Amino acid sequence: MSLDDLAFVIRRKREVMQLTQRELAERSGIHLRSINNLESAKGNPSWDTVVKLSDVLKLEIVVRPQ
Repeated sequence: MSLDDLAFVIRRKREVMQLTQRELAERSGIHLRSINNLESAKGNPSWDTVVKLSDVLKLEIVVRPQ
């Protein structure tokens, strides 16, 4: 999955759940600026960040071998 794809999925799921970026930041413990950067496809999120966001957004993480 590309960073653009990840950004789209996170932003879309947040919107469907009717959460603001600030609410997502508070619930996940991730800095608001990091949420904004991720949804803008900037930077490279850590695995810990992806896991925290997936927990709040109820997203399943599937790891496929390369």
